[in-house]
Amino acid sequence: MRKLWLVAAGLLAAGICLGADDPAEKSGLIFKLTFKDKNLTADVAGGEKSPVKQNNVTFAEGKGGVAAVFKDGAILTYKSAGNFNPAAGTLMMWIKPGETCETIFAMGPWYKNNFLALRVSAKFKNIHAAFKHNSAPVGEVNDSRVPETNVWHHYALTWGEGGMKLYLDGKLLMTSPLVETWVAGETPDEMWIGSGPDGIYSANSALSDIRIYDHALSAEEISSAIEKP
Repeated sequence: MRKLWLVAAGLLAAGICLGADDPAEKSGLIFKLTFKDKNLTADVAGGEKSPVKQNNVTFAEGKGGVAAVFKDGAILTYKSAGNFNPAAGTLMMWIKPGETCETIFAMGPWYKNNFLALRVSAKFKNIHAAFKHNSAPVGEVNDSRVPETNVWHHYALTWGEGGMKLYLDGKLLMTSPLVETWVAGETPDEMWIGSGPDGIYSANSALSDIRIYDHALSAEEISSAIEKP
């Protein structure tokens, strides 16, 4: 009996240690997509795990695993319900931008009422994220550096009461006030990866380890996620 207690105690301790390995994943991770085994089903999802649409997505070696390659208008979309929190959150991923990279992630077309997008644009020579509510921009970060193409970098966008913040490889690039965000029922139905829902601004890039949290991560938590992909 004493041996059984010792074994149980050891297993419990091991579980506690494993659970503490990655502080950034202790809570709040609502969507995670690693493309493991070249699979487009999300590893973690607060809503639906399977893609709504997928077109011409191919695979290659990624950062710490598999990457999805978006070329020639390839798209991938998921239901946003349960997988995205408009009030506050963090979107992060590894990106290997192509020579003609454009929109990486989008919700809603620009000309509609509600819109969020992360663009890593070689064409416009900037890293840009914008939030719109009722057709008006309510938050925007726009870094004018030219994205380094064909090299892996970690991008993270946070939003919430602290405004919008854009990080590159764990370092804060820009911050901007966020006047307001969407209320319940206003969130676009789908999250588009690889292009915008209007069918333009294709990513033409490789993406790896895409994560969405339901709150704005701190710089320390983002760094932790980079160190443990």
